[in-house]
Amino acid sequence: AGTDTVGAVSDGAVSAGSAEYGIRTTGTNAKMNSSDTGLSTSAQTIAQTSVAIIADQTVITYKASISGSTGSGSYSQTVTFTTTANF
Repeated sequence: AGTDTVGAVSDGAVSAGSAEYGIRTTGTNAKMNSSDTGLSTSAQTIAQTSVAIIADQTVITYKASISGSTGSGSYSQTVTFTTTANF
């Protein structure tokens, strides 16, 4: 019998052996490039710019780790992306 949740990373790094998950971004206008960030139910900015861009890319890497006490089974979270353009 183990735990039935894998929590959001809180220390900036998803570490092997710890039950946690999060994302990290890469890209010129990405906002989560420096550390792993936990996902929450509140809106979070993934990338943003105030100037016109052409062919910009933001890569989102999902990371997850479990501990020895994490119960076997299926784990999930729904993530919704909203894109807003200013013209």
